[in-house]
Amino acid sequence: MKICSKPSKTELIIWFCSVFIIIISFLCADQKEYLTLLASIIGATALIFVAKGEPIGQILTVVFSFLAIFQVLQCKFLIFHVFQ
Repeated sequence: MKICSKPSKTELIIWFCSVFIIIISFLCADQKEYLTLLASIIGATALIFVAKGEPIGQILTVVFSFLAIFQVLQCKFLIFHVFQ
């Protein structure tokens, strides 16, 4: 069973454009949360594979979910300490 097939030229262009926009947005932001950048790139990549019905897309979605949960918990922890 193959985890993923070779992406087409159109899919690669969509992925490169998505990652480019994510990186530009990251560079324009005030805070540099590299975990957020990583999660965003993984999320964009997962969407491409899920749209094709590839199993790797589901794996990447789970990885993205764990990174997002970690970010939320980290932010909640920081907010909790700021307001005490």
